[in-house]
Amino acid sequence: VRDEPKQSGNKGLVSKHRVQEHKQRYEVTNYHSIPITVEIIDRLPVTENKDVRIDVLKGATATTEDNLNGKSGVMLWRQTTGPQQTFTVRHYYSVRYPADRELREREVEE
Repeated sequence: VRDEPKQSGNKGLVSKHRVQEHKQRYEVTNYHSIPITVEIIDRLPVTENKDVRIDVLKGATATTEDNLNGKSGVMLWRQTTGPQQTFTVRHYYSVRYPADRELREREVEE
């Protein structure tokens, strides 16, 4: 897993918002002599607040499946990778929220 350059800041002229970008890159290389299927599972934040928006950013790798096993925000990328090949997933998203608010993260057990 590699963190990539990200940006945060305020946007908007009248209605100020904060935007946090999150960018991670996963690289898995197949060192076997036969093709293998690689699966990468990660999460996208899920919001219950209509003032908070989560967007997948340009350049992100398309998922194989969203809301894996009925769990909101859980994403799956799957690819069969040949010998000596690398499977790369770019997991890029942004969180946009009002500048006058603070975000609080919490884990939800399902």
